[in-house]
Amino acid sequence: MREQLFRFKQFSVCHQNSAMKIGVDAVLLGAWIDVNNCNTFLDVGCGCGIISLMIAQRSNNAIISGIDIDQLSVEESVNNAINTKWSDRLSFELKDYMALNGIKYDHIVSNPPYYDDGIEDLSTLRMKARHATNNGLSPLNLISKGATLLNENGKISLICPIKWEDDLILEAKKNGLYLTRLTYIKGNPNAPFKRIMIEFSKNKYNCQTSNLILEKERGVPTDEYRSLTKDFYLKF
Repeated sequence: MREQLFRFKQFSVCHQNSAMKIGVDAVLLGAWIDVNNCNTFLDVGCGCGIISLMIAQRSNNAIISGIDIDQLSVEESVNNAINTKWSDRLSFELKDYMALNGIKYDHIVSNPPYYDDGIEDLSTLRMKARHATNNGLSPLNLISKGATLLNENGKISLICPIKWEDDLILEAKKNGLYLTRLTYIKGNPNAPFKRIMIEFSKNKYNCQTSNLILEKERGVPTDEYRSLTKDFYLKF
């Protein structure tokens, strides 16, 4: 089998064994999240470790812990971290997010499972990883559980379909979290907005809202997309 290696400017990631392959969502989130004043990160459903590696590149001294319920994903993320200059700040473990307790984090990040209906074929690892009802982790319980795992100034950031927006804001409010950043994403100027990147905090700030369009036309990235990901994509 040909090795599935995705090359970035400062590291390379193998993702042939992970339940979730590298996609645009993970790269967008890894480039978008606020790393300022955060010393400890938890990457939930880390897959091959791409978001953790991006955080490590963007931060100076932060400690990043990745967890996943898929053994092969954890093993692959460990191997991906070994050959980077941030390996001493990265760790990956086979753990269930919903069973965590005790340890507190400055920032919890996730590209979580978000399908909750209409999926009949859960035979592949990828479909299982993307289906919220299959593994007990959904955008909503990412928020509710996360509220118990944050430090006093902690944040939670995730990317998911726009249909979750209202429910996420309501769930955050129930758990004492405030909406602080929100970015709407669409593929091109004529497409509808389909994704959101959303941040909640234990502290109340004025919410920063923005739009992100990925392509001017097919195959031509926008300046905003280039600017966000230029430190990672080789072609940018």
